[in-house]
Amino acid sequence: MDRIRVPALVIHALDDPFVPITPETLAALIANPFISLLESARGGHCAFLAKPNHASGDDGYWAETTLLHFLLTYA
Repeated sequence: MDRIRVPALVIHALDDPFVPITPETLAALIANPFISLLESARGGHCAFLAKPNHASGDDGYWAETTLLHFLLTYA
């Protein structure tokens, strides 16, 4: 991870039963200024969902919306 030199987004749920982040990995993620780490308390392995807000156009797919905003920041 120390060789990543382009903006990168890592989305991780603390309750992910398949991909835990070790203290060493967490330290490496935090140490790299090119990596943005977003951790949520819940989300499991791939269920980053939120309650939809149709008034604002939010479909409830939190991870996808977050990634889109990240990509548009660096486009």
